Amino acid sequence: MKTKTFIISAIFLMMNIMIIAQHSEPIVKTFSTVNATNLQVSISPGNITLSTWNKNEIRIEVISKSEYEVKHLVSKKTNSKIKFDLELECCSKNNITVNIKAPSKFRFDLQTTGGNINITNNISGKLVAETEGGNVNFYNVKGNVDVITHGGNIKGGNIEGKINFLSHGGNIDLENVKNGEANIVTHGGNINVGSVSSNLSAVTHGGHINISDVGGNAKAVSYGGHINMEKVSGSAIMETNGGHLNLRSASGNVVAKTLGGHINLQNITGNIIASTHGGNIYAELSPGKNTQSSLETSSGNIELKIPPSAEASINVSVENAHRHEDGNKYIKSAFPSSRFNIDEDDGDINATYILNGGGSKISLNCSNGKVTIWKWNR
Repeated sequence: MKTKTFIISAIFLMMNIMIIAQHSEPIVKTFSTVNATNLQVSISPGNITLSTWNKNEIRIEVISKSEYEVKHLVSKKTNSKIKFDLELECCSKNNITVNIKAPSKFRFDLQTTGGNINITNNISGKLVAETEGGNVNFYNVKGNVDVITHGGNIKGGNIEGKINFLSHGGNIDLENVKNGEANIVTHGGNINVGSVSSNLSAVTHGGHINISDVGGNAKAVSYGGHINMEKVSGSAIMETNGGHLNLRSASGNVVAKTLGGHINLQNITGNIIASTHGGNIYAELSPGKNTQSSLETSSGNIELKIPPSAEASINVSVENAHRHEDGNKYIKSAFPSSRFNIDEDDGDINATYILNGGGSKISLNCSNGKVTIWKWNR
């Protein structure tokens, strides 16, 4: 009798596996959220869509327009964690979507080996999202956010928390981050950032960087594109191997370096370290007390605007100027010079300008170009 019971149970178990293995109808799982705080969803492969509601339960539905085969399915609640793990057979196409409805106040850990991840409304908790071959989109998150995609774009905004974004092959767009730092890296795309209330670090290995407003310090590095910043309330670091650098405003130390482009720095309060091997430099500088600044180009012109009230010593060096020509053709200043020397043999020109007794030190060095110093009436 026991043998018959075992055989019957085994037959029913095999029938259940077959029902799951060959599927075109939705799979639906529902969990109570009482004492639960963490939802972990792993799909291989497929898309994930998350929306929130006011019910004290989580509903997970797997839908597909065509038949698919399930290799592995785990659906359970253990203590404070709810886990849903779905793996399709290797030959199944990436055509399923997992729709999740959950309370907004939750920690979400969403992973897929091949699909997009979309969060459609508000979340109050930490969000972790990772996909090996798709895009990630989300808005309105009160909590820290970690996002990784190995082959897609990341787009998010209205976040109150710390941000960590990594894309191995796409663009990153970020809007409106409050109460947290933002760390962004992409290996093959552009970075666009709206406002970040704290510090920002943005690195791309193959694209441009555009940043609107940073409430703290900002660091932007590109290995093959332009960098544009609007307003930085703290210090700013801008480095690129092959593009232009533009900064509209900063209230701290500024480092701007490019191997092949122009540098445009406006409304800077503090000090500047700027260098380019193939472009012009324009800077508006109100130097901080006893600071040191350096502007250097190997092939281009330098223009500096400085307030007449600034206490500074400006040293200018122009190399490879044409010999036996008027030195004022290569160095023009709205301030009188205390030293102006021309080397007739090398064609180098050196000049010094002392403003209001001196103080902060500013060095302007260029080759094959000209230097102009203007009064900046802010």
